[in-house]
Amino acid sequence: MDPSLPGIRSWSTDEVGAALRLDYFADAVSSSLTPMSVRRATSGPFRAHVRMAELGAVAILQTGGSEHTAVRAHSEIAQSGEHSYHLIVNRGASCDLEHRGGIRLSAGDAVLVDSRYGHRFVLGENHAHTHVKLSPEWLRTWVPNPDLLLGRALPRDSTWARALVAFVSELSPELALTSPLPGKILADQVGSLLALTAHELGGTNPLAPSSRAGLRERIHDCVAQRCTELELDAEQLAASLNISVRTLHRALAAHGETLGGILVAARCDTALRMLESPAMDRLTLEQVGRRAGFCNPSHFSKTMRSRFGLNPGQLRNRR
Repeated sequence: MDPSLPGIRSWSTDEVGAALRLDYFADAVSSSLTPMSVRRATSGPFRAHVRMAELGAVAILQTGGSEHTAVRAHSEIAQSGEHSYHLIVNRGASCDLEHRGGIRLSAGDAVLVDSRYGHRFVLGENHAHTHVKLSPEWLRTWVPNPDLLLGRALPRDSTWARALVAFVSELSPELALTSPLPGKILADQVGSLLALTAHELGGTNPLAPSSRAGLRERIHDCVAQRCTELELDAEQLAASLNISVRTLHRALAAHGETLGGILVAARCDTALRMLESPAMDRLTLEQVGRRAGFCNPSHFSKTMRSRFGLNPGQLRNRR
């Protein structure tokens, strides 16, 4: 466990001797991702790491290190009691994947992998990947037919695949646990972008443009009214609007927005009005942040500075 941030599981080959590193790393990826073997074509020094944080039905992992080949063959599939999907975003050197066909992943490419099928992943020196491990039940609420995306490089000229890769590339186990937004909203954002990518590549029908515009306004109004609720999430908003969570995210994504983005913006605007009001001078900065919907004073300060260029104290003094 990473002592610097409770909730993160961390493995590093630096923790064991050189002779044990390959087996140690194979155990790490097998326990955190899915059972597989790890092989090397060279005998030089080997270093690798895995970091992981769980968000319910979704887990965020980052891996990287020396060149190796990760193989999931019949023997590993036979010993697996778990079925899972893995969205993999390549953040480093190009690599080759055989999974229901062969593809080459350059930096910025993504692929969806199914643990029911074998794979052979050839990773180069200093590779770096972000994995989003998905439960089948959760994924199918967003993408009823995941096979549509399976084993193919998600094209970078696809609007929604590009947005998906950009979002996942910014995710890390640390961000998943320290974000000012609930982890469920971060997970739902991945799901909504996967759904839109699947649609763009030939999946389900989207909302009609006129319906999207009207629904977007209703979502914005609802967020503005309820943004101060600390535990507000997509399910609560969707229920109050009498729509599905997937429809909520699609309506926003059609306008290049995310629920997390508009929720943070609404909370920042609410906090700014309070900081600019003399009637609120009796409240401490921490109390202002909490009343605006921020449960963490540090996140409140960083988010306000990012949005307005000044921290909460400076915004209050500016008045």
